[in-house]
Amino acid sequence: MGENGWKWKINYDVLQNNNELLAEAAELEVLSRGCSPILFNSDRVVWPFDSGNQFSVKSCYVKLEQGRVSAALSVQLKKALVFVWKSKVPHKVQVLGWRLLQERLLTRELLQQRGIIEDLDNSRCDFGNVVVESCSHLFIHCIVARAIWRLIFCWLDLKENDVELNLGDTCCSFSLKFHTGLFRKASCFREGVIWLTTVWCIWIFRNGIIFKNEVDDVEELVFKIKMHFWWWLQIDTNRLHSVIFMNGVNIHWIFCNNCV
Repeated sequence: MGENGWKWKINYDVLQNNNELLAEAAELEVLSRGCSPILFNSDRVVWPFDSGNQFSVKSCYVKLEQGRVSAALSVQLKKALVFVWKSKVPHKVQVLGWRLLQERLLTRELLQQRGIIEDLDNSRCDFGNVVVESCSHLFIHCIVARAIWRLIFCWLDLKENDVELNLGDTCCSFSLKFHTGLFRKASCFREGVIWLTTVWCIWIFRNGIIFKNEVDDVEELVFKIKMHFWWWLQIDTNRLHSVIFMNGVNIHWIFCNNCV
C-alpha cells in the first residue's frame, strides 16, 4: 500500500517461462487499474450494466445490441420480417421464417461451413443431388421447389408476371415479390400466412426424405400446405370468413373438392 492507496503488483519473474500466463497477467494488470480493495468489506458480484447492479436478461440484451456493429438489418429484410411476425401461425413457424429470411436455417450448405459436413457430395440437395443445398436453392430454385410454387401460384390465381422469379433471388427478395403479387389479388393475405405455410411444409417435406426415407410427392405436399393454411387461418375467424368468399380464390371449394 503506497501513499495514494492500494497498488497491485504482479510478480512477472515467476511467469517468464509461460507465455500464456504472461499474457493473462498483463491483461489482469490492465483490468485492475483504478480498482482498489475496500477494507473490512466482503467481496460480491456486481453487474455494471444495470442501475441496481443486478443481472437481468434485458440489460444483457441491451449491452449486446450496443456492441453489434455489422448486424444492421437491411430495409428489404425488415419489410419481409413484418410479414413473418404479423402472421397468425404457430410460433415455431414464425421462427423458421425468421431464420430462413436471414439465411440462418441449418441447410447442408451451412452445416458444411461449420465443418459438420466435410464431404461435398453430402452437401448436395436431396431433391436433385446436383447443387449444394442452400436456403435459396432449397426453397426457391430447386426443381421440386419450383414445381411446388407453380402449383401454389395456380391455386392462388397468380400469373408468372405477378411474381417474377430470377436466379439471383434470395428468400428475402422472393418473399417480398410473393407478397406484392398476392397483395394485388387480395389484401387479406398480406400477413404472409401462405408463404410461411409453404416454406414450413417444404422444410418438413425435406426432413422426411432425409431422416425417414419418405418418397417425395409434390401434389400431396401442396395438399398439406392447403390444409395447414386452413387450420392456421382459423386462428382469426373474421379473416377466415373473408377468405372463403374471396373472388378468384375459392378456398372453401378447393378444400371440399379435395376432401371428397
